[in-house]
Amino acid sequence: ICACLVGSEMCIRDRYNALLEALSQEEALKLANEEKDWLKKRESDAADSSGKTGNGLSYASSMVNQTRERAYELAKRYDELAGKD
Repeated sequence: ICACLVGSEMCIRDRYNALLEALSQEEALKLANEEKDWLKKRESDAADSSGKTGNGLSYASSMVNQTRERAYELAKRYDELAGKD
């Protein structure tokens, strides 16, 4: 799972940076704030998924799944933006 998370983190970083570069300064600031909120929510959701038992596997799995979903979301937004040009 750790390797999946690292791979997902790299993927999301690349998509996030590409999207930031394609946006206006105002839109990029909105995306940066959105990303900060998403990171907090991802952490909170992953902690909730592990429950009071502190199940590390549930935590890691949640992190991987949420990061993968966010990467797809950012890629879709980038593709939509690129299609408009």
